[in-house]
Amino acid sequence: MKSKSSELLMISYLDYPYPAGLCTRITALAKILVRNGIKVNILAPITRGDKNLPEREQRDGFVVTRIDLKFYNSTGNFALKLLQLLIFSIIASFKVSKIFVKKGPLIQYQSIYSAIPALFAKTFLRAKIIGDDIVLIHPFIDILELKLTDIVVTPSLKTYSFAKQLRKLTLYVPNGAEKKVFTKSTLDIPRILFIGSLSFDQNLKAVENIVRIASKLDEYGLTFEIIIVGGPLTYAKHLVTHPIVKKGKVIFVGIVSDEQLTNLYSSSLIGLLPFFYDTPLTGGQRTKALEFFANGLLVISGPEGVKGIHGIEVGKHYLLANSIEEMIEIIKNVLLIPKVYQNVADEGQKFILERYSWEMVSKDYVSLISGFSARGSSHP
Repeated sequence: MKSKSSELLMISYLDYPYPAGLCTRITALAKILVRNGIKVNILAPITRGDKNLPEREQRDGFVVTRIDLKFYNSTGNFALKLLQLLIFSIIASFKVSKIFVKKGPLIQYQSIYSAIPALFAKTFLRAKIIGDDIVLIHPFIDILELKLTDIVVTPSLKTYSFAKQLRKLTLYVPNGAEKKVFTKSTLDIPRILFIGSLSFDQNLKAVENIVRIASKLDEYGLTFEIIIVGGPLTYAKHLVTHPIVKKGKVIFVGIVSDEQLTNLYSSSLIGLLPFFYDTPLTGGQRTKALEFFANGLLVISGPEGVKGIHGIEVGKHYLLANSIEEMIEIIKNVLLIPKVYQNVADEGQKFILERYSWEMVSKDYVSLISGFSARGSSHP
């Protein structure tokens, strides 16, 4: 039986949309494929109770289908989170198989946590599966995953090299950036922006660093506010009562709409990435950096915040701090004489939009998907 193969089914283990790097990547790739005539469907869970999402909707030219798992709310509970993921994997396996039998799309799972439904369809229905956003974190599981996957798409050069050694069809597709259209606004109070899902340890650590930084800047008598975008806020409950938060110097706004995020970009001076060597990185920080650059913010980063963005130069495209103490001093100088650093923000934006636009980094990926769509594939 011939597959139409004019569709790509993406499987996300995170709610969609969600302010996390994975969802940003999914949205960007989906939009580009739709512009190139490929139908895209996204399958995702509903795990949060703080936002009402329909079980099916049309967004930006693609369809999102959701599995409601709010009953197993996993906030702050590892056992429930694991149960939630297991139940999603089971239900999604049958939904993916049903969609494949009916429409025959290519199936793309996003990271190891959504691999089971794709592997189920491959094992029992001989579906062609793509593993996207694959990075080597869990050696044994990752090697097995790579061997079972037909096509590997990765933002990691290390994973790319390893997968090629396994003789897998492998594409290197780093995370990209998309410039938002807005008019830059100036506030009386200089605004510093941080974005990240608070359910990830690396982002919580970064927020803890921000509280320390803000407390010291406040001691200097500087005028500023640091906006923290992301949730769920229950993960940061030990921080929201901190004196610097109560003083209004650090503001938690939770999960915001695209329009609200654009307004925050337009009114912010600095994009802050307080990721140092002690930060337990699991990915996502590079997406934050790229978006800060693309939207014209002055990026001030620890050494881990811009890791993997090749070609950027310290002092020309961004400002580097090797410690919290250095970051405090850099921010203090910027707040006192912001115009001196405007050229760094401009050069950073120009470089990223030329080298890391989604259209640029995804060319080979789009060609691959289009090629499969033109040829078709077979399944029982």
